[in-house]
Amino acid sequence: MSNVLIFEDSNERIKHFKKALMNHTCKYAKDFNQAINILSAEKFDIAFLDHDIKGSDKDGTTLVKWIVDNNLNLPIIYHSFNPVAVRNMQSIIKGPYRAGIWLAEVYIINSIIKQMIEMDPN
Repeated sequence: MSNVLIFEDSNERIKHFKKALMNHTCKYAKDFNQAINILSAEKFDIAFLDHDIKGSDKDGTTLVKWIVDNNLNLPIIYHSFNPVAVRNMQSIIKGPYRAGIWLAEVYIINSIIKQMIEMDPN
């Protein structure tokens, strides 16, 4: 079981994360300040980061900078649909976790499959 931080402001996406990661210990942060408070309090094995956070000027890029500045060496999975922002977040990290993983393609594929299943008359 992994200790996972999820930086996400969408309740719909959080619902999907809860279902997909139910065998892991997850903490959810809907804004930058909540994320740094959680990251300061405990150690995480991995983080899932969104970029665009509604109603905030502190986004996923700001959080990645904070993670690097605080030497957390945390593996990151980017789940933003904003490809430019993902590249910007990836460019901040140096070392073994620089590239991270971008999950937008997985969400798009899963969405298409879900729509196809719902349209199936059988």
